[in-house]
Amino acid sequence: MKRFSGILAGLAALMISPQAMAGNGWCQNNSGAPFQDSFSFVQTFTDPLQNQAGRLFNRLYGWNTGGTYLTTCDCKYSATLRVKATIPGLTQTQTRNGLNFYRLNEYLEIASEIYLAGYQNQFFPTPVNNQGFDVIVCGANGTYFDAGSRGYISLYFTRPFVGQVTIPQTVVLNVYGSTKSGSYSSIPMTQISMSGTVTVPQSCEINTGQPIHVDFGDIAANNFKTAGQMPTGFTPHTVNMTLACTNISNKVKIALSFQGAADNHDNSALATSNNDIGVRIENITGTKIPVLSGLLPVNMNYSAQIGETTMKIYPINTTGNLPAGGGFTATATIQAEIQ
Repeated sequence: MKRFSGILAGLAALMISPQAMAGNGWCQNNSGAPFQDSFSFVQTFTDPLQNQAGRLFNRLYGWNTGGTYLTTCDCKYSATLRVKATIPGLTQTQTRNGLNFYRLNEYLEIASEIYLAGYQNQFFPTPVNNQGFDVIVCGANGTYFDAGSRGYISLYFTRPFVGQVTIPQTVVLNVYGSTKSGSYSSIPMTQISMSGTVTVPQSCEINTGQPIHVDFGDIAANNFKTAGQMPTGFTPHTVNMTLACTNISNKVKIALSFQGAADNHDNSALATSNNDIGVRIENITGTKIPVLSGLLPVNMNYSAQIGETTMKIYPINTTGNLPAGGGFTATATIQAEIQ
């Protein structure tokens, strides 16, 4: 009886072995690791109307790397090839026009479409879930695939920005393959990454680039008696400035900074050639604008791309000492800061 039981057990093992060997359908790169494919995304926007929150650029860029990879699927004979495409590491924010957008950074969102050849021969918005698109002949030598090598990127502006945003190497798609519906390996066949820049060139020219000269005239030295104060009876000079700008979008703020040597005794004032005298800068309402750290606001007409601002400027005693007689000078560079 014991010998007979052993024969039955062996037969039972033979009966279940074909089921255990059934293929899971997974398609995997013959190298054992995902095929790394990548493209460069470089865009420049010169129209201020383009650099606005809520602006959508559908199919702004199409990639076609020509990348192929040798893949073997766990199947017999011929079978329908299916793919799954996921977006790893990025957070979905919204769906627009059938496209799923993901946060790229604080300014930009992207949506992608992937091209599937075979009997589909069309682009599919990502993510893609279990989409059949071709019939393959199963074999030990594998098959060359190109799924993921073509696609589109659509761009959405979350908020306007200034200058250039750099996109570091970012994985935008993992593509998995299978001949069995819903059964996929944890290792993608290919991984698609993008990197690049998005540039919004913007500039402002102050007073057509001409120097601004302010002459305080003759001031009696004995009128400089109090530290931090302008001369007795002195009236601050008012200077109006105009900015001609390009590509400044609505809600982008412009201000002027003053780059020069700060006074040793009052670092909010501009140093002069006289150690006891500094130059104070204020806005039109009398608020001090410190040298180096201060900003003078600019009123922008966005449609005309023109900005206007006014500063008041006057000398002050910075030490409390009676200044030595003679002329004094001060120099600063006025720079437009785009915020």
